[in-house]
Amino acid sequence: MGQHTDGTIAGNSRQAVNQRSNRSLGPGWKPLIKLKYKHMMPADWSTWSQFLASELMRIDELWYDVHVGRPVDMPDDSPEYLIKVAMGVTRKRIDVVVRLGSELSIIEVKPHANMESVGQIATYRDLFKKEFEIKGAIKAVIVAKTCDADILETAEQLGVTIYPMDGVVL
Repeated sequence: MGQHTDGTIAGNSRQAVNQRSNRSLGPGWKPLIKLKYKHMMPADWSTWSQFLASELMRIDELWYDVHVGRPVDMPDDSPEYLIKVAMGVTRKRIDVVVRLGSELSIIEVKPHANMESVGQIATYRDLFKKEFEIKGAIKAVIVAKTCDADILETAEQLGVTIYPMDGVVL
């Protein structure tokens, strides 16, 4: 499977993803504190609730489980339903996208912020910019219980904001 100069993916035409599809987020949700959050790992529920209660960000609207990136390649003779399943379960998922006024932030929720989570949110930000019709900057944010002190400088250089709810681990 290759990539065309216009950004579309060569391969099975029924599943080709145009990386500049300019799709909309659609209607969002109000930032309500819950016991658990659909599609979020159980280890992340309390961290996200703690963050929402902290009001570190004045969130107007949010979207959970936002799909970005390419699905797995399916054989040309795959049934349509199987291609739809692959589109739904094999793409990457941003935990939360939030709107604060006219500004958007993509958020990854983790028990511990580390090098992997910085790379993950930076990648999600790039994929999100390619797929959604968004004007203006998109901030990358990690919300975590704790954070590895060694990643703070690199995260800042990459434009990633980290909110360690229980502090930085030295």
